[in-house]
Amino acid sequence: MITIRNLKFAYKKNRQILNIDTLQFPKCGRVGIIGENGAGKTTLGRCLCGLEKTAVR
Repeated sequence: MITIRNLKFAYKKNRQILNIDTLQFPKCGRVGIIGENGAGKTTLGRCLCGLEKTAVR
């Protein structure tokens, strides 16, 4: 398993978008991320790829 802990993200001057205590992915295999529009799926992907900083002040 790949484990990510305390993933937090907010765009400047906006409310917190992501606040994930623990997230686990299998090392081998595929993962699908589904959810409503505006739920944060793309933001999560951008954070996981390093395209966004994940620290919230």
